[in-house]
Amino acid sequence: MEFTSIPTGQTTAATDLLLTALAFLVAILLQRYRAMDRSKVSIWTWALVLIAVASKLGAITHGLVMRAELKEILWQPLEISIGLSVALFGVGALYDLFGRKAARRSLVPLLGLGTVSYVVMTMMGEDFVVFIVYEAAMIVGVAAIYVILAVKERRAGALVMTAAMAVNLVAAALQTSEVTFRFVWRFDHNGVFHLVQCVGLVVLAIGLQRSLLARTGG
Repeated sequence: MEFTSIPTGQTTAATDLLLTALAFLVAILLQRYRAMDRSKVSIWTWALVLIAVASKLGAITHGLVMRAELKEILWQPLEISIGLSVALFGVGALYDLFGRKAARRSLVPLLGLGTVSYVVMTMMGEDFVVFIVYEAAMIVGVAAIYVILAVKERRAGALVMTAAMAVNLVAAALQTSEVTFRFVWRFDHNGVFHLVQCVGLVVLAIGLQRSLLARTGG
């Protein structure tokens, strides 16, 4: 049985849609634990919604034929959404390490840092390497926080959260590579990046669930 060849842009769009659906699903499921820790759930919900928005815009720009000007317009909210979602990862980690007040104090500076990464990337001609460096630095910092929480405080879910950050780092590395694979259709580095990110979201969801349940002894 032969399958029709599909342009990699279409498989990239398809994996973007998968990531969109998964991010929204995790955000919705997270609401079940809102009564356990409203602030924590709110931080991570916004991070997930921003990932979903960015992925949806990515699916549109990769999957539809459009004028370059329109694609450039859509690319702007996509980039800022990704930058802000990564910043919220940092806020969420600081919330777990230091508490609500520290997270609140860090919110504006970290969101500002995410915005600055977008501005710098735009000024450098959409050089995505700028974002990759920003993302990697932020995720490494978040992972370090959860390692501390796992080792020193034996906090529930912290090791799983560390694993989620590690998966995100692998995804970022793959996006800067030229890796491709074929499973029925050909997936380029963007498609591989999205698929690995999906794995990271699942691991993240498990870590968040464990940490929230532990607050009530569940």
